[in-house]
Amino acid sequence: MGIVPLVELKTFPRANARLQNRAGQKHHYIPKFYLKQWAGDDGRLCEFSKPHDIVKARMTHPGGTGFLRGLYTFPTLPVALASALEQRFLMRTDNEACAALSQLLHGDANLNAAQRCAWSRFIMTLIHRTPEALDRYAAKIALEYPTFLEEALADLPDHLREATSPDAIRRLRSGLSEADLERMLFGSLQTMMDSEFLGTALNSMLMGVLEFHDSHHLLHTSDRPMVMSNGLNRPDAELSIPISPRRIVVMANNMEMLKKIEAMARSGGLAQRINNRMARQARKYVYGTDARALKFIESRLGEKAAWSPLE
Repeated sequence: MGIVPLVELKTFPRANARLQNRAGQKHHYIPKFYLKQWAGDDGRLCEFSKPHDIVKARMTHPGGTGFLRGLYTFPTLPVALASALEQRFLMRTDNEACAALSQLLHGDANLNAAQRCAWSRFIMTLIHRTPEALDRYAAKIALEYPTFLEEALADLPDHLREATSPDAIRRLRSGLSEADLERMLFGSLQTMMDSEFLGTALNSMLMGVLEFHDSHHLLHTSDRPMVMSNGLNRPDAELSIPISPRRIVVMANNMEMLKKIEAMARSGGLAQRINNRMARQARKYVYGTDARALKFIESRLGEKAAWSPLE
């Protein structure tokens, strides 16, 4: 099923509310352990943003950017579940991915089975954990609920249909409450961020770490930090993610494609391609070590180019 366009977020009030800062803990959709690689000796990196018509550069700590307060809190759920997505799942995912990243930063892509699963799960969360993604999913659930409900009622066995009171069916047809939406959104996010199907596809890809020595082409990252092409199941699929200003992790479904990416890195074209994509597909933030790339980013930030099949 297609994703509901952003203009249709008005279909459920909760969706737009998630884009606003709310009281609560900072929830980083771009994890601090990842952004830390772009920080200098003073612990700060350069955040590029375009709050209005002008791109601005700001030096900040990794903890001061890429977050929204209460993003993964579901206040209508029971207390034990309200913060479970952040406390039980995302924090564990980030901690395990941090250990894998430590090895990758040394140029070693020979991760053991547990590390490889942790890295794949981290990639899956990056696809789904952004504020915009959560709002699209909430809007999609609300929009498609009536059709889903009628199909489910039509397929209901006779004995269950007879046992269901007309009042209960009327309540179901009256629409989703905020609590209903949050329960469905919570379950959907857990399923998507820990997808066995996608995780298996990622685990089966060949993987390498490429290092860049040209100080004139340091790598950037952004709030959409992956470059994906050709769909993960195709033979020519590829996925790249910068892990520091000088290193990227590359993944491909065959050795020929992996060598093609390595050749591009040697020719000097890959760093420019990555930086171009980081800026063009960013939604709010691009990151670097300093403000030298301001002019480069000024002409690209705001395009919001597609970066995954879901956007």
